[in-house]
Parts: sequence; C-alpha cells; structure tokens
Amino acid sequence: MPDGTWKKDFSPEWIRSACEASLKRLQTDYIDIYLYHTPRGEMAFIPEEFDVLRQLQQEGKIRHYGISVDTVADGMKTLAYPDNAEGIQVVYNILEREAELEFFPKARQLGVGIIARVPLASGFLTGKYTADVTFPPNDHRSRIPRDVIEQRVNQVEKLRELIADDDRTLAQLALQFCLAHPAVSTVIPGAKTPEQLADNARAGELPPLTDDERNRIRDLFPLKS
Repeated sequence: MPDGTWKKDFSPEWIRSACEASLKRLQTDYIDIYLYHTPRGEMAFIPEEFDVLRQLQQEGKIRHYGISVDTVADGMKTLAYPDNAEGIQVVYNILEREAELEFFPKARQLGVGIIARVPLASGFLTGKYTADVTFPPNDHRSRIPRDVIEQRVNQVEKLRELIADDDRTLAQLALQFCLAHPAVSTVIPGAKTPEQLADNARAGELPPLTDDERNRIRDLFPLKS
C-alpha cells in the first residue's frame, strides 16, 4: 500500500490483476508456479476460491498453482482438497520436521509437490548467529524469545562436526537435508547478497547426503511424534 502497510486481497479480480502485473514485470508469457500466500480463515480450504487459479492455468498464464501455509495443520487441511494445490509450501528444516509425520506421506500419496519453507530456520542454520544476537524491531525474528534463540544456536553448533571434513557450508548442509526427503520438490531459502544466493544454489550441485549423514542429523534432533 502507498502508506507502507500490508493488505491481503484474495479476490479473483485482484489475483488476476496481480498475475498480469507479474507477467509484465518479469517480461514472460507464463509463471511456473503461482501460490496463495498464507490466506487467513477457511478460504484456503474452499475449492471455489481456487477457480481463478485454474482459469489462469487454462489460459497458459501459470503452469502450476498452490498455497503457502503457516502450519503443518493447515497443510493437512489443504490436502483434503488436493485439486486446490499442485504444490504446497510448508515449514520444513533440520530443526522443524513435524511435516515428516503425516503431511509428507499424505502429500506423496496424492501427488502434491512440496516446497520447503524457511529451510535455513530463519537464518539460524547458516551458523552466523550467536546466542546474544539482537534483531532489528522490524525483523520478525525480534519476536523470538531469547531462550529459543540460545537453544537454536546450541543446536546448530552440534551440526558443525558434520561438515568438518569437507567444503560444504552449514547452509548447504541444511538445504541438502531438505532436498534429500523424497516428498520435497524444492526449497525456497532466503538470500540477502549475491554470494549467499550462489552458496545456496551450489547445494544442488554437491554430492547428496549419505544415509549415514542423514541418520546422524536425525539422531541429533529426534523427531517428536
């Protein structure tokens, strides 16, 4: 908005106009995947709300469509209407693996692709933060309790020994872990510099994690059912 505030609008008219504007900015004829981003309330689970996305797909303006959800529980609700989403973006990383329990198996059964959201755990899995880090007030991480920050920093330190004998970064290790799961189609890490972007991209070029490495990571951070 002109005043700097955010407004979510999932009306068919806005979705279509936003898509048209994106095509123009990107100077392309189509968008590979178009997602509703964390819609509120039950609209995310009503098939009719996705008609405009299906229309855009039929018109060739988008190839695939889906939704980005805040929680695994919302992801499970979305899977009750598999025609609503060819892809679902959900939080998944070494430290947050709840999606492995029921969501990933169900998504695979239905043929729904998964985009791993915050695969670097909001930057903590890069290893660059210490327990006394302070985030700016306008950074969503400023709302993370201090004890949680300290816990995450300590958890990340346990991972360093896994990359002691090779040239992988912690970020690459974290991305490879996500990509190794058969339910995960791709990851969507953040990057603030060209160097970080290149570092993230290289994770897909390195030798994949071995079964032993994946098991060691899981043993470090047991999944709570």
